[in-house]
Formats: sequence, C-alpha cells, structure tokens
Amino acid sequence: MSVAKERIEVRVDADLKESVDRAASIRGTTAAAFIKSTLRDAADQVIDSERRVALEEASWERVRAMLDEEPAPIPEMVELFRRKSVFEA
Repeated sequence: MSVAKERIEVRVDADLKESVDRAASIRGTTAAAFIKSTLRDAADQVIDSERRVALEEASWERVRAMLDEEPAPIPEMVELFRRKSVFEA
C-alpha cells in the first residue's frame, strides 16, 4: 500500500460533516478513511463509465457483423507493402 503524500482540502457545512462522521462511525472507521474510500469508489465509477460503451442488442449485432467482414483493401497500403523496404540493402 502506498503512503499518502497528497492532500485534498474541502470545506463543508455542518450537516455534511455530521453525516460523514455518522456514516464513518456506522462503518467502524474514521471520517478520513470513510472519505477516502468514498472518493475512491466515486472516482473509479466515473472513470469506469468513460471506459465502457453500452450498446443496445441490435447495435451490438451490427458492430459484430462489421468486425466479421473481410476488410476492404486500401490502395495506398497495398502500394506501400509492394515497395522495397527502406531497411533492405
């Protein structure tokens, strides 16, 4: 586990502070540990939602069909691979 070196400071109203303290107590942890855990979970959820692409079934089937199709040749690429390599003498 890494050692905490960074700091985040935020001001909250008394109601939120009380809620955090109560929630931490219910979890049997400190307010700081509760806040860190909650921030980590929220950050991971946001990041994960950006990584995923959700498609309806019909859209997914179209994507799968496109991936299964034979790729069309790109004339420029065909020409490029016909040329002698710059690494060959």
